[in-house]
Amino acid sequence: MVQITYNEKNSIGDGCGERTNTGLSNLGMELIERMNELDMIVDLSHVGDRTTDEAIDAGKIVVCSHSNARSLCKNVRNKTDDQIKALAKKNGIIGVVAHPSFVKWTNTEKDELPTLDDLLDHIDYIVKFVGSEHVGFGFDFVENIIPEQQTQDLLTRPEIWGRPTSKGTYDYPVGISGISDAINVTKGLIARGYADGDILNILGRNWIRVLKRSLK
Repeated sequence: MVQITYNEKNSIGDGCGERTNTGLSNLGMELIERMNELDMIVDLSHVGDRTTDEAIDAGKIVVCSHSNARSLCKNVRNKTDDQIKALAKKNGIIGVVAHPSFVKWTNTEKDELPTLDDLLDHIDYIVKFVGSEHVGFGFDFVENIIPEQQTQDLLTRPEIWGRPTSKGTYDYPVGISGISDAINVTKGLIARGYADGDILNILGRNWIRVLKRSLK
């Protein structure tokens, strides 16, 4: 699996935080053609909109490994309805991410944080839109990091990463603050009335399906 850009422009295409929106380069098209030949997974998290659109169209196995629904949280790191729909048509998946500014914009000056329910809302939205076969986990947890180092890195792009709390930290949503809280997502899906089969899809069966396509 290759994530073809980060937030910035590279020789493949534009990242989501780039000023321009120029799509895949010629080299980017060649890269995806070669990845298709090798059954590699094209990952479109952190990727700009036009580059995302073109890569979904050109890619054979495509995912957004750690992104949310932009309709619920208007951050350029998240994906539009059209992109989620196009991804599903390619039998791909979007892995919901727990970084706070991708879940919900909150007032960090007052130490407000998104919650587990806000993350579950993204799962609900995607499931109702394209089905439980196209959503999974992509929490993107960074644990045991030195807070000062994290703050120094993320403050460079507050329009993407948001701003830290008064403690100088970027805290994950209440109820899903680390991998040990993953069970809370399962409990939340049960409480929202999800069927066992849909829960199994979200917990990992969808990722297994995609990986089998690549690792056959």
